[in-house]
Amino acid sequence: MRHIFYRKKGFGIIGSQVIHYHHYFVNGEQRSNKLILDYVAEKDGKKYLVEVKSGMKAISLNDKSSRRQLIEYDLVIENDGLILLDMENEILQYVKFHSKEEKHDDMLRKLIIILAIIAISIPFWKIKILIGLMLLVFWKYPNKTKRALTVFPNFKL
Repeated sequence: MRHIFYRKKGFGIIGSQVIHYHHYFVNGEQRSNKLILDYVAEKDGKKYLVEVKSGMKAISLNDKSSRRQLIEYDLVIENDGLILLDMENEILQYVKFHSKEEKHDDMLRKLIIILAIIAISIPFWKIKILIGLMLLVFWKYPNKTKRALTVFPNFKL
């Protein structure tokens, strides 16, 4: 029955009850945990991790257990997307968590936009050139710029 539901939604099932071992270190000692994915599905050449839940509480991302489980999958298993599936009501929820890297990218984009607006609006050419040079450095060296911005812990745009 589930396979028919997935096919109707355009998904192909790659595997069910797929076991993935996650390795990590605690105080230098390697450990591992076994994760069991309900399904791994494919659609348009992309790989999705599917967690099937039932019950009013578990099908919501407000449920910390469901949310933490999906975060763990997203962190340790290569994927193109996460799906929380309420099979009782046949509702798919596509889930996307923003990484720290994406937050830093957003912060850098906002900084560049603000500086560009300032450069456009001020009448002084020397300051425009200085801001233009700063924007060029930010554009050419985004990783160094993001690292430099992290020294300002309260810097939020």
